[in-house]
Amino acid sequence: MSAGAPLSGIFRVGVIPTVAPFLLSGVMSRIRDEYPELKLHLREDLTERLLEKLRAGDLDAALIALPFETAELKVIELFRDEFWFVARQDDPHAKKKEMLVRDLEPGSVLLLEEGHCLRDHAIAACGARGGKTKAVLEATSLTTLIQMVEGGLGVTLLPELTIKAGILRGTRLIARPFSSQVPARTVALIARPAGARRVDVEMLADFFQKHYREQSKVRAASRRKTR
Repeated sequence: MSAGAPLSGIFRVGVIPTVAPFLLSGVMSRIRDEYPELKLHLREDLTERLLEKLRAGDLDAALIALPFETAELKVIELFRDEFWFVARQDDPHAKKKEMLVRDLEPGSVLLLEEGHCLRDHAIAACGARGGKTKAVLEATSLTTLIQMVEGGLGVTLLPELTIKAGILRGTRLIARPFSSQVPARTVALIARPAGARRVDVEMLADFFQKHYREQSKVRAASRRKTR
């Protein structure tokens, strides 16, 4: 329970692996500065397990990516996170400035293993809704996924959040945005509708949105300087 003032005391947040290190790395010190009485306890896990813990009262909120079935839970959408095409520099598509979804070959797209919502989002982006893709190699983490692409085993789709956080730094991979019908996920903060920390959840959502907007402006300004 809160110790009285908003965003104080212990607050338990679940975060999916494809969001946790990329959104929170630049946020934690700012949260400590603005809310010194807040003790943020983080748990990283897959979406389904996080929502189970949220419904059971073991978490106060969860940072996940939509679309995902949230049923009766309160959903606060934070920002749209577009997918980028990622491949080796010698890939035929590497010379393009932008990709088209129709240029994707689903059988060559490497995915995370079952259970990761990013897998389902990538399959949907390939136009494989309601069906199965060809058998492809699967990775247990984003780090392994990148290594597999760099090893020439295929291409992949990664959220802009991870790209801008520098996940490809030190690799020989390129990332290209999509020019139209851009596939995307939505990062959202999920909570119980009648939870005791409703005010805290809304304040935390506002904080994440503000941080994301500020970082987007910084990146945009940096790109303009390098042109």
